[in-house]
Amino acid sequence: MPFGLDISTIVIATLLLIVLLVVFFSLLAYYAHRHWYYSKVILPRTKNWVILEIQMPKENSEDNSRDMRDEEKKQMIGVGEQLYTTLSGISHENWFWQPKDYISFEIACTNKKISFYINCPKHLQDLIEKQIQAQYPHAFIEVVKGYNPFPKKGEMEAVELQLNKPYMFPFRTYKNMETDPLNALTNAMSKLSETDGAAIQVILYPAGVHWQMKPRHMALEIQQGKNPNIVAKSATGRFVKEVGGGLKDSVVGGMKPSQEQMQQRNDLSGRYSAINLTPM
Repeated sequence: MPFGLDISTIVIATLLLIVLLVVFFSLLAYYAHRHWYYSKVILPRTKNWVILEIQMPKENSEDNSRDMRDEEKKQMIGVGEQLYTTLSGISHENWFWQPKDYISFEIACTNKKISFYINCPKHLQDLIEKQIQAQYPHAFIEVVKGYNPFPKKGEMEAVELQLNKPYMFPFRTYKNMETDPLNALTNAMSKLSETDGAAIQVILYPAGVHWQMKPRHMALEIQQGKNPNIVAKSATGRFVKEVGGGLKDSVVGGMKPSQEQMQQRNDLSGRYSAINLTPM
């Protein structure tokens, strides 16, 4: 062979070159698609959005809240559940390159003024306004221009809140809190100076069927007596857990507890006895 190269070396070099070319063109296609998606889908979509400012009468929002008992306040807050339930069903049939509709609930503080906004597509404006008026008849809704809570000069920080546990687990809501959680946020924002600004954004995005099926499947397994922490793990994690538990039992010697110990055992593993629980 010329240059002292054998066939195996040439084959390996050719395969390596093919792999590098595939990776290069894959990355090129990926970034080209991102550029097209941003310029042809995302940017035109922002032109068809509207910002709604939601205002409540001052005598309704402050004077009445002082005279309300905690239970009455929770009932008033619970009115919003119907609003979220209706908006959660907003979706549309789309192709894989088209983004689904989403709605943004925002609390912004600019010039020591706290305002409430809803950012939504224009074709959903009428539906959202009707739902708000149905649940809050005294609310005043106005279309406004975009706002900027951040100063021209200064530092800006952004933080994304995430759950400590998987989303399948329940978390505390206003029903389990002694105080209104919104008051803590608005009180902190009201202490900002005129040169400072802040905004809180909650994005409602239509979830697929898989988002609901996983918690239902998890609740069914917990009802059968399985450990919630193990059920929440992925299939791979659960497989490793089972294999590790089997190896541990074999090393220890396969000692099993007596019948009395199994009946007295108080755990949620479901290994020795099934514990019937109410599904979430």
